[in-house]
Amino acid sequence: MKYIYLIVGIVLTCNAIAQNGSSTANNHAPIGVMGDHTHGKGEFMLSYRYMRMNMEDMRTGTTDLSNEEVLNDYMVTPLSMNMNMHMLGFMYGISSKLTVMGMVNYYDNSMDHLTRMNMNFTTNSGGLGDTKISFLYDLMKKGNHKFHMNFTTSIPTGSIDETDVTPASEPDATQLPYPMQIGLGTWSLNPGITYSAENDKLSWGAQTSGQFRIGENDRGYSFGNQFNAQGWFGYEVAPWIGLSTRVSFTNEDSISGVDESYMNLMMVPTVVTENFGGNFINGYLGTNIMIPSGFFKGHRIALEYGLPVMQDLNGTQMKRGSNMIIGWQYAF
Repeated sequence: MKYIYLIVGIVLTCNAIAQNGSSTANNHAPIGVMGDHTHGKGEFMLSYRYMRMNMEDMRTGTTDLSNEEVLNDYMVTPLSMNMNMHMLGFMYGISSKLTVMGMVNYYDNSMDHLTRMNMNFTTNSGGLGDTKISFLYDLMKKGNHKFHMNFTTSIPTGSIDETDVTPASEPDATQLPYPMQIGLGTWSLNPGITYSAENDKLSWGAQTSGQFRIGENDRGYSFGNQFNAQGWFGYEVAPWIGLSTRVSFTNEDSISGVDESYMNLMMVPTVVTENFGGNFINGYLGTNIMIPSGFFKGHRIALEYGLPVMQDLNGTQMKRGSNMIIGWQYAF
């Protein structure tokens, strides 16, 4: 049933005026693609994205696990996790070739658990996440084909000291597991390259990028490096509305190091560093809309919905579920 939702999922994209002065639903990639386009000198763009991602049920590799199987090895098993993220961003054309982009994030996370004693409990965390600054440099523009380089620095402004009360710590709060922290605690360098093209009705593109963590954070660990690749295809039904598809692939390493506050590694899978990362493929479908006239002319609004196609997990983890992104963009 969930793959039926993937087929009928929608992307409503309402994006800014394009660099070449034209303004159609075909100008930008789906809202889930970051840094997909550059801007002309002096052009400014504001954006807002809301993302909701959920995880549920346990798996090791490609094998699903029951709660009972997880509780044979751990005292607590996660049941589900909901992550809500608000992303506020800007882009500015420094020159005809160089664009700077910045983004700040706010997280609101919750995770449900079940203990061996058949007790349910929930932990929560939230706050400002890490800050990202990107530089996009045009490498080639030939006809409707464009290549540009992406280089992003992730600044560790998010907390890695989030705590909450659990049955084992009550009445005191205790350090929450790695997935419930809202920052990485380390600087990251994220180089990449983006290709995009369009004609009268069709648009398409691809992007590859890496995320490389620098050192360990002050709690003694570092999230794993990542490699990401994605491609998209769009069809313009009318100048103000289009359909889009996207496929993404992620390879993520396990966490290196360890937070020594997790003294009992048999408590819950989310405090074991080997239980992170893996290979993931997600698929997305949607619709792009650009407001052509009136007070909101030039504004774009977006919704993208995706589901996992394949996930091969390192160790014992929750499976990734649906991913929805709603966004707004406006350039001037």
